[in-house]
Parts: sequence; C-alpha cells; structure tokens
Amino acid sequence: MPDFMILLAQCFAVSVLAAWMVVGVLGNLRHPSINGELVDDVLTMTSLQSGFPSAYERLKHRRIDNAGLRRLVYRAAITLECAAAIGLTLGAILLFLAMLGLAGPVAARSVAVVGAILFSSVWAGFVIIGDYFCYWCGHESAQNTHFQLLMCGLGTILFLCVA
Repeated sequence: MPDFMILLAQCFAVSVLAAWMVVGVLGNLRHPSINGELVDDVLTMTSLQSGFPSAYERLKHRRIDNAGLRRLVYRAAITLECAAAIGLTLGAILLFLAMLGLAGPVAARSVAVVGAILFSSVWAGFVIIGDYFCYWCGHESAQNTHFQLLMCGLGTILFLCVA
C-alpha cells in the first residue's frame, strides 16, 4: 500500500482520538462538577457502600475522605487529558502534513505515538485506579467505556508503529 494511504489512515485514526479527547477536555473544563461528582463517588466508594455493603465493610479503608486530595486526583486526570489532546492534535496535524510531503513521516508518527500513549494512559489509569476503588460496583458502564477507549488507544499505537 502506498505510504500516502497508510499516512491517511493513520491521520484518520489519530484525528478521531484527538477529537474525542478534545471534546472530553472541553466538557471537563466547562462543567467540571459533572465528572468531578463521579470521581468523588468512586473515590469515596459511595456506590459500593450503598450497593454492596458487605464488600464495602471489607474495603472501606481504601476510600479517600479528603476532598482536597480528591480534587487533586481529578485535576491530575484533566491535566493528563489535556496533554493527550494536545499530543494527538499535533500528531494528527503532522500526519496530515506528512501526507502532503511537508513533514517527515517518522517525526509525525513519533508525535502521534506519544499522543496515543498519553490517551491510553488516561484510560489505563481510570481502569486501574477504578478497579482499586471497586468502581465496577455501580459504575459498570464507565468501566466498560474506559476499557474500550484503552483498547482504541493501544490499537492506534500498534497501527502507528507497525504500518
């Protein structure tokens, strides 16, 4: 397959992740309380307490009661999301320029891979930290969404590195 077509497909894959992440970041910046409340619910294990009280009794030592620490965790997640959005957007732009012969494909793919790694790190963090706080008890759809986004990110990394 000609390099142009591979670059086109890679540009599309990275652009989709970039668009998704930019929309998410803008939502978190404009309406921080929406996801902030969900993060609080997970970190305080509120859904686990109400839905699975016996499991909560065994695991309640994990909960984070400090509101400042919960805000810090949420801000760290938004910061990582912003970095991913920037990396993916730059990667998509460079891949587009590489299709036109205005940028080197190796450099474009390298930037795009960094963006995709940051993207995957966001979702891996939610899956791993969420698992520690048992967010599958009450937030099953969030866990599923985070896992699927992680897989999209990992697939994009492979596509950028192998093709």
